[in-house]
Amino acid sequence: MEGYGQDSKTCNLRPSLTSPADGVLMGSFYAYPAFQAKYGQLLPDGTVGLSAPWQAGLSNGVNVGEILGLFVNGIVSERYGYRKT
Repeated sequence: MEGYGQDSKTCNLRPSLTSPADGVLMGSFYAYPAFQAKYGQLLPDGTVGLSAPWQAGLSNGVNVGEILGLFVNGIVSERYGYRKT
C-alpha cells in the first residue's frame, strides 16, 4: 500500500487545523439569552448568566474533548485508513 502513511497523516492534520473553531463556537454561546436562561443562574445584580467557574469548566471541557478526539482520530485512521471520497 504505497503512500498509505502519508495520506493518513494528512487526514489527521485536517481536524487539528479546524479544532480551534469549537472553542470559539462554545464561547459565543455564553452571550445568547436562551443559553443563559437554560443553563445560567440568577446573579446578585438580578440578571441571569453563567458564573465564571461554569464558563471556565465548559471552555476547558472543549479543549479536553479536542485533545482526546485527536488521539482517537489517529488510532481510527491507522486502523481503518482514511475515507476515500
